[in-house]
Amino acid sequence: LRQGDARFRVYASSVSFTSLVLDLSDPGLDAPEPMRRSFYLNVDQWDGFPLERRRLLDEVFSPAGGTIVLSGDIHSGFATQHGAAVVEFTAPAISSETLSGMLARSSGGSAERAEAGRRLADHLEAVVSAGNPALRYAQTRRHGVGVLRIDGEHATAEFRELPAELCAQCLYEQPGQVRAQLQVRRFALDRGDMRLRDA
Repeated sequence: LRQGDARFRVYASSVSFTSLVLDLSDPGLDAPEPMRRSFYLNVDQWDGFPLERRRLLDEVFSPAGGTIVLSGDIHSGFATQHGAAVVEFTAPAISSETLSGMLARSSGGSAERAEAGRRLADHLEAVVSAGNPALRYAQTRRHGVGVLRIDGEHATAEFRELPAELCAQCLYEQPGQVRAQLQVRRFALDRGDMRLRDA
């Protein structure tokens, strides 16, 4: 993995490298007392293997430079600046439920606990962004796809996203209705400067 002279190295990971830290100590979230702390949202992705993730990022991806990681399986879209030479694009949910939707739906137990879960789902993007300064973009409530284009020394990435409720409808005969609600977020980077920037 360290060898080769490609301008960009693109790696696929079935799970996201992006760390998802939830800090529920903010009084504005009014989380139940036992939850008012920081914790990982999901240790079934690279957050569960921090030493291995750090070794890949520091010893393999960063020295090679020009590294773009493509990932998914967290039902959300993220753009992450892992370091000066490594970026990651995590593709959003295509047809499965979004992360915010799953959190809202699975908030059970007492009425107080269910309401706290809905509040977290409503503020999830802000909470996740606050917990990870490497995040440049976070969305947890829309469906979509990611498109990566590499042209010589330049690369662009797009998130093309639709509201969750729209994706539950059959709109093949009304493409205008789909286009009207399509949201696109674009990023660009250069091989000489791997910093993510809005495009």
